[in-house]
Amino acid sequence: MLRERWWVVLISVVACVAVALALTLHATKEYTATAKLLFAENPLITEVGGTAPAPTADPQADQATNLLLVTTSEVAAAVKQALASPLSVSQLLDSVTTTADQSSNIVDVSATDTNPARAALIADAFADQYVALSKSQSQQQVLSGEQLITQQLKALPQTPANAANRANLELALQKLEAVAAVQAGNAQVVDRAMVPTSPSSPNKKVNLIVAFVFGLALGVGLAFLLNLLDRRLKSVEDFEEAYGTRALAAIPWLRRGPAVVDPVAAEQFLILRSGLSVLTPPRRDARVVLVTSAVAGEGKTTVAIGMARAAATAGQTVILVETDFKRPALRARLGFGDDGMGLSSVLAGGADPGSLLYSPVPGLPNLLVMTSGPLPPSSAALLRDAEMGRLLERLAVDADLVVLDAPPLLPVADAQALLDHAQLDAYVIVGRANFTKREEARDVRQRLERRKLTGVGLVVNGVHHVAGGDYYHEQGRVPGRRAGARRRRRPADARRRPVDGRAPAEQLVPSQAGNIVRRRERAKGPKRAT
Repeated sequence: MLRERWWVVLISVVACVAVALALTLHATKEYTATAKLLFAENPLITEVGGTAPAPTADPQADQATNLLLVTTSEVAAAVKQALASPLSVSQLLDSVTTTADQSSNIVDVSATDTNPARAALIADAFADQYVALSKSQSQQQVLSGEQLITQQLKALPQTPANAANRANLELALQKLEAVAAVQAGNAQVVDRAMVPTSPSSPNKKVNLIVAFVFGLALGVGLAFLLNLLDRRLKSVEDFEEAYGTRALAAIPWLRRGPAVVDPVAAEQFLILRSGLSVLTPPRRDARVVLVTSAVAGEGKTTVAIGMARAAATAGQTVILVETDFKRPALRARLGFGDDGMGLSSVLAGGADPGSLLYSPVPGLPNLLVMTSGPLPPSSAALLRDAEMGRLLERLAVDADLVVLDAPPLLPVADAQALLDHAQLDAYVIVGRANFTKREEARDVRQRLERRKLTGVGLVVNGVHHVAGGDYYHEQGRVPGRRAGARRRRRPADARRRPVDGRAPAEQLVPSQAGNIVRRRERAKGPKRAT
C-alpha cells in the first residue's frame, strides 16, 4: 500500500514542513527571561523565637502552592504598578510561567515578551513583588499577634494572682517583637533574570522536526484511508478472488500500438494461448474464443490482438473478428485503411466474408482480421441473430483459432448477445490492474454465473511486475532485436486475403491454402481429436 501511495506520504510531509517553515519565518520572535526563587523558612526566626516550625506533611503540595502564589492577581497588580506597565493584569499573568524541580525548593519564574529587556524586567518584578508580598503578609501576621497579646495584657487585672500570666504574655510579646524585626517572608531571590540574546520562539529546528513527524503520520493515515476507500482491484490475487477463477496470464503494462514488441508480454500471450486448453473439455480445442471485459479501457483489444499474434506466430491460422460496433479500434491499432465494410456488412448486407478478411501484419499472412464495419441500427439484435452463429461455424472451419474482440459486458448489451451462441468454446475476461473496480467485477461474475457458462478464463492486464519478467532483460538485451534497430513502419494499407468456404484455395498462399483444404475435408467427416 505504501509503495503504491508513496506520493501521498511525500506530499503530506512536504506540505507540513513547508507550512511550518513559512509560519516560523513569519512568526513574531519572542524572548524568555528567567529569575529564580528559593522557598525556605528564615533560620533567624527559629533562633529568635526559640522554637522551630513544624515540618510540612506534604512537601509536593507546598511546592505546588508556592507555584500558584507567585502568579496571583495580587502579585501581578503589584508588578504592573512597580513597572508602570501598559499591559493589563491578565496580560502580565499570561506572559509568566513558573516551574519547579521536584528535588529542590527553587522555583523558576519565566517571563516571555517580544522585547528581551522587558522580558527580564517582568521576570525580576514578579520575583521581587512576590518576596515583598510574602514579607508583608508575614509581618502582618506577627503584628496581629502583638496586638492580640497587648489587648490581653490590658484586660488582665494587675493582681498577685495574675502575675504569672502577665509575665508569660509579656515574654511572648517580646518574642513576637523580635520575630517581626527579622521577618523576611518564606522566599528570596537567588538569581536575577538576564536579558536573553536569542529568541525562545519560534524554534525553527523543533518546528520542522514536529512538522516532519506530523506530516509523516498524516500521510500514512491518508494513504491507509485512500486505500480503504479505493474500490479498484490491484493484484492478480484480487482479480482471482473477485471473479472466482484463476488467471490464465498477467500482461504487463504496454503502450498502445500496432505491434507487441515487449518480450515479456509476448511470452504471456503465448502462455494465454496455451492456457485456453484448460477452459475446454478434454480432447477438444478452443477454436472460437470471445474476449471481453467489464467496462471500456481495460485492454480487451490489446489482449485479443496479442493472443491472435501469438497463435499466428506459432503457425496457426487465426481470424481476429471485431464485434464492437460502437467503439471499433482494430483499424487504428493495426494501421490499415477503412473501406467502410466489415462484420455488419456480412450479417446485414450479405457480403462475402472472404472478401472482408485482411492480413495487416507483415510477416504473418496467417493472421487475418475482419473489422466491425458500419454501425447497424440494432447491433445487439444483429449479433444475437442466427447468421452470426453460422458465420462463426464457417470461420472455425477455415481457421485454427477465431478470436472475437467483443464489447464490454456492463455498458452495452452487444457482448451479452454474443454469449448466447453455442459456437463459442471459451470466454476470456480482461481486467486492468488499478482500474477495474470490485463492484464491476462482481456484476460481471453474477451475469456469467446466471448463464451457467463454462470455459471462462481471466487475464489481468496492466500489471506493473510480472513474475520472471527480468529473465528477458538481463544485461539489457531483448531477444529478436539488434541494438539500435528501429521498428519497421507499418504500411498505410494492408493486403486482402480472401478466405471463405466458397473462395478458391488458389487465391491463398500455398501453406494457408493447404490448411484450409484439409479443414474442409475434415469438416465433411467425423471431427478428429487433436
